[in-house]
Amino acid sequence: MSTAISKWIEGHSMDLSLVQCLNKQSRSVVCDKCIGGCPTNALQLNNKSEIDFLKEQCLYCGKCVSDCSVLAFDFISKPYTKTIKQMTAYPNSSITCEQFEKYQKGIKVPCYLHLDTAMLIHYVTVNRKLPTDHQNNMIVELYIGSCESCPQNKHIYISVQDHLTQIQEWFDQVGMAIKIVVSLDDKHYFSKIDEEAADGITRRTLLKSLAFNFFKRTEEQEIETKDTAPEQLNVKGKFKYKRELINQGFTLFQDQVENNCNVLPHSDFAMVKKKEPCTHCRICEKICPTKALIWEDNNSNSTLNFFPQKCIACRRCESCPMGSISVLPISAYDYIHTNKQQIAELITGRCIDCGDSIRSLGDTQDLCPICIKKREIAQSLFDRL
Repeated sequence: MSTAISKWIEGHSMDLSLVQCLNKQSRSVVCDKCIGGCPTNALQLNNKSEIDFLKEQCLYCGKCVSDCSVLAFDFISKPYTKTIKQMTAYPNSSITCEQFEKYQKGIKVPCYLHLDTAMLIHYVTVNRKLPTDHQNNMIVELYIGSCESCPQNKHIYISVQDHLTQIQEWFDQVGMAIKIVVSLDDKHYFSKIDEEAADGITRRTLLKSLAFNFFKRTEEQEIETKDTAPEQLNVKGKFKYKRELINQGFTLFQDQVENNCNVLPHSDFAMVKKKEPCTHCRICEKICPTKALIWEDNNSNSTLNFFPQKCIACRRCESCPMGSISVLPISAYDYIHTNKQQIAELITGRCIDCGDSIRSLGDTQDLCPICIKKREIAQSLFDRL
């Protein structure tokens, strides 16, 4: 019974995974979106380039979840993936804030600050009954009347409007035909007779939840469904999850995006080029969180390939010790039509001393770097005799 009660009274609690953070194992700060976006400065960067989470200042609005491209932040009680699954299961449902307590149907989010481009793209992709305007933009209507009565009004009311404006500017720059419309009129929500509650919590269900028998039954159901509960995303899965949702939008709005002459937002999209000779240290491949940079070996050569549709523009690859990597803007057309781009090519061979594979720019080379160093040391010792 205690488990069921704790779930009911827990409310929202936030989880921060420092291992998931893009600044982890980076030479410098590569991302600080969450710090700049937090409405109460509950997030700070310490001298180790790690995020300090001041929970006593947190409003649990979800702005950090929407700002983070790799889900280093997430709600424990209602993870990001759960909201996405609800959108898939209830494709024609409306989205409302939890402060809109009079309406308990549809899909509930803790705050509209929790919404981001990836989530709204998925919502539009699965929702086939959204109205369109005269320019064929798919309209996403959000009721913000409850924002004025929100207990955290002084912190987030203006931020919500700014946040939705920023998302709209992103859609416009990318060329996706999505239009966010905010409304202060809630009357039409109550005419949606067939709409279900995605969370399964109505006023009647809430009253039932206070009964002892409900908690007892919940525990029994928990035991029965424990083995069939969906698995949480692992670290690698979180790195690419939002990008895969965004790519759905490029497929849905391909015609509009192809005609878009704008450069894609540099904070989310990039093209990687080589500016200096590559030594095949493979550091760029190892530190790329989404496997957008991959070395592929053939019989006679080895190529470094870049996959734009996997890149989240974290700029980790600029940590290349040789300074070989350059991160540049990318157009919408190139993003759609470039499956992979060859960045570097090296000739493969075998070291005559140790037999390990070696790669060179085409010059005659029959020793690997380690064996070259060994010979240099041996020669130095011999010269001293």
